[in-house]
Amino acid sequence: MLLRLHRGGGLVIAGTDSPLDNLAVPLHMNLRAMVVNGFTPHEALTTATRNPARWLGLPGELGEIRPGAYADLALVAVIRSPTSPRRQRSAW
Repeated sequence: MLLRLHRGGGLVIAGTDSPLDNLAVPLHMNLRAMVVNGFTPHEALTTATRNPARWLGLPGELGEIRPGAYADLALVAVIRSPTSPRRQRSAW
């Protein structure tokens, strides 16, 4: 249903209802589930970046990497499998 809503032009925003949990883990699992259920990786990532910025009325300021936009950015190099945290080589 979410995929049809998204592809039909609706605004789907990834999130979690776990306020006491580490926010990154449930959000990552949410994005992985979206891809498993038909979203492209780009579409899934958009639900966690550009779509929330659009909903907040801040497109172009949040949710994208470009000059002038606000961003918290982490780069992680993964060896072989993105599903195995033990294979992480380095992070900046």
